[in-house]
Amino acid sequence: MASSKVVDLNLETLGTEIVTIHVGPKRKAFSLHKKLLCSRSAYFNKAFNGGFKETEGTIYLPEDDPTAFDALVVFIYQNSLPLFPSKQFPANIEGCDCYADVLERIIFFADKLCINELANKSMDLMQDLEMEYSRLVNPERIANVYKRTGPKSKFRLYCTATRCYDLRIYESERMERVKKLAIEVPEFGADMLEFNSQYGPRIFGKTKFDPGIRDGEAGLGRCFFHTHYPGEICHLTAELSET
Repeated sequence: MASSKVVDLNLETLGTEIVTIHVGPKRKAFSLHKKLLCSRSAYFNKAFNGGFKETEGTIYLPEDDPTAFDALVVFIYQNSLPLFPSKQFPANIEGCDCYADVLERIIFFADKLCINELANKSMDLMQDLEMEYSRLVNPERIANVYKRTGPKSKFRLYCTATRCYDLRIYESERMERVKKLAIEVPEFGADMLEFNSQYGPRIFGKTKFDPGIRDGEAGLGRCFFHTHYPGEICHLTAELSET
């Protein structure tokens, strides 16, 4: 469920400068090639090349997650994400939930660092989890997603879509959980209403709509839960052109 294509690493792409980033409250240190890091992240490019104190070669990110940053390092150098199923994430409910938790942290971090490809690939894996293991983001996790993201977040959009999809099958317990969440997180309630107004006919119609599907009549499009800058080529399009 993760790409294994390796980034072309050479002196031109790596450069010779090394920067150090201390992550989390315990300041776990990561040393990376500055040129490669800045080429993959607008956030770090601005930090290290923008004339600020960080140009000295060290950054402290005390509020961020070392696990997510470790995944970022692997992604930058190997263009891959954590695998599922694996020894770390076995193919059972517990392994699936642990994997989803890691993906969520990666998405939060990728959004903060403006690394669209990392966020988009992680969103694809979220969709794959839903399709293969019937794993939807539960209301408790959704509250955290809204706390950690902004109004235009595609992760919010995905959470909204999955809840609308889940309510196709009416059950009082499901409905009560969603009602409670909408009261506690008003933005979620508003997003639910907006999504239903736009896509209600497809959700409750005969098209078998499923937010875990990217293409075809049942899907909303392969980039529906992606973020792309103007002119940016989606990794899915690039992968198709290579086959």
